[in-house]
Amino acid sequence: MRNAAALAAVMLAMAGMRSAAQAPDASESPAPLIQRGGTVAVKVANYDAARTQVMESARMQGAELLEAKTVVNPKGAKNGWISFSLPAERVGAFLPVAYGLGKLYSEHMTATNNDSEHDMLARRVVSLQQHETRLGSVLQSPRRMRGSDILYLQERLFRANVDEGVLRQQRIDLERNSRVSTVTVEMFEPGAVPVTTDVVHIDLRQWFAASALRAREGFGRQLARAATVGAYALVYAPIWVPLLLITLLLLAWLWRRRQILLNLLHSAWLQIARLARLFWEYRNRRIEFGG
Repeated sequence: MRNAAALAAVMLAMAGMRSAAQAPDASESPAPLIQRGGTVAVKVANYDAARTQVMESARMQGAELLEAKTVVNPKGAKNGWISFSLPAERVGAFLPVAYGLGKLYSEHMTATNNDSEHDMLARRVVSLQQHETRLGSVLQSPRRMRGSDILYLQERLFRANVDEGVLRQQRIDLERNSRVSTVTVEMFEPGAVPVTTDVVHIDLRQWFAASALRAREGFGRQLARAATVGAYALVYAPIWVPLLLITLLLLAWLWRRRQILLNLLHSAWLQIARLARLFWEYRNRRIEFGG
């Protein structure tokens, strides 16, 4: 018990030191956490020269290369894209260079405000700190507890500590993302397919193999359904076979006596029509004589 209390005290002390150093301050009003990014597609006359110009301009603005790709079609025309991560305040100086590469084909810019998520994470950090304090007070209490209860409380305290660290890292990531922007420059030469269009090449052998596989799977499903229906029919044969025979015999008997049944139905219909006519005449007479 003393060891558990000592361990809890150490964990609480570490959590308190970290909380004092990194506790989120709700009274501060920092700048908005806005994550920006965008894509610019440009039709260029010379892909290699435009790519070199973009890379040089990005280097001058302190950008980091994230991804780059170049595709050459059978006619020799080139297209591709380059993605950069650069400081948010440098985007305004970098975009004019991208616009000046050639004819603007398309542009898409985004801006996401992460203030709400940042504040929500701060509130969750405070809640976890309070939860850690409650768990530590239970561990340090003088009352007797079983060993399993002590281990459970220690595990919950450790989990709360780990979750608090994850939430703090998420807040740091949001702050970091607001300071950098991701910009993608897409370029294509005349006669090349724009990079925003995906060209799908069909392999007939793979297509036929996939079609044959789907056909076999469909046939297997239908065969399994037929086997299931047959099994149900065999299991419940003592019930539905006699009912089927009785139904067939009844239909055969009615078919042999169909003329008699038709005559009976005709007579019944005439009687119903006669009764309806009598009722209608009686009703009209009552109306004529006032009641």
